[in-house]
Amino acid sequence: MKSYGWVWVVGLLVTSTVQARTMNDQANQEFQAGNWQAAIGSYELLIAKDADNGAYWQRLGLSHLNLERYTDAIDALSKAATLSPEGGQRNRAYLALARAYAVTDDRTGMLIQLNNIVEAGGTPYLAVLNASEFHPFEEDESFQSVVKRLRPCQSDEHRSFDFWLGEWWVTSPGRDGWQARSSITLGNGGCSIHEAYATLGGYAGSSVNFFDAGRQQWHQTWVDNQGGALYLNGGYLIDEHPDGRLQNGAMVLSDGANRITWTLQSDGRVRQHWQVTNNDGESYATSFDGYYEKRQKVDAAID
Repeated sequence: MKSYGWVWVVGLLVTSTVQARTMNDQANQEFQAGNWQAAIGSYELLIAKDADNGAYWQRLGLSHLNLERYTDAIDALSKAATLSPEGGQRNRAYLALARAYAVTDDRTGMLIQLNNIVEAGGTPYLAVLNASEFHPFEEDESFQSVVKRLRPCQSDEHRSFDFWLGEWWVTSPGRDGWQARSSITLGNGGCSIHEAYATLGGYAGSSVNFFDAGRQQWHQTWVDNQGGALYLNGGYLIDEHPDGRLQNGAMVLSDGANRITWTLQSDGRVRQHWQVTNNDGESYATSFDGYYEKRQKVDAAID
C-alpha cells in the first residue's frame, strides 16, 4: 500500500508541474500576441499558485499598462520590482514603473524609478529615449540628468582616450611642415573612437578604438591601404598627479612586437611614439615619433 501511495503522490506532482507549464505557456503566448485581457487572466491564475514570482507580476503589470489601467499596472509592477532578482529583470520592472508614473504625470515617481535603474547599474538608454511616455519630459533638467547617467560608455575608462579627438595635422620633429592629416571622431554613440589617416604620399589607414569593459582593457584594430593590420591592446597609465584624473597620463597599446604611446602635451598637442621590439620587450627601437597638432593652430601658423 505504501508503494502505491508514493506512486500516487509522484503522479500528482508530475500532473501539477505539467499543468503549471501549460498555464505558463498559454500566458506567455497571450502576452506575446498582445492579447492583454486574456494575459491578465492567465497571469492572475499563475500568481494565485506562485505569488512570489516576479516575472508573473511584471507581465501582469505590463498587460495592465498596455490597457492604460495605470493604477493596476503600478501595483503589479511595484511587486515585480520587489520580487525580481537584481539585474535585468528588476531594471525592466523599474523602467515599466517609470513609464506608468510618466503617463500619469507623476514626475517624482518617474524620476525615482529611473534613478533606481542608475543605482542598479542598468543602461536601458535607448529604451528610455524611445518610450513615448517620457517625451513630455524631454526638456526637464532632472530627466535630462538621469538619462545622461543611463547613457552607456560614460565611465572614466571609456572616456580616457577622448584627448585624441579632433581634426589634426601630423608632424614629425626634424621635418618641415606636416606629413599627414588625421580625423579622430566618436562612433557608436560614443562607445568607439575612429581615426581616418592619410599622408601626402598617398598612404592611408583607419582604426577603431574602444574600451572593452568585459576585459577591462582598451583595444585598437588598424588597417591600411597596403594590406597592413595591427591588433593592439592595453590601457591608460595615470601619472602621479594630485587630482588623479585620467587625462594626466598616457594611452599605451601593444601587440608584443609594437608598442604605441599617445600622450597629451601641455600645449594641446598629442605625441604618438611608436616603438618596435624583436626581443620580447627587452629593448625597443623607435619606428615613429610625431605630434598631432590641431589643424586650426597649424593653419594659423602657415597664414
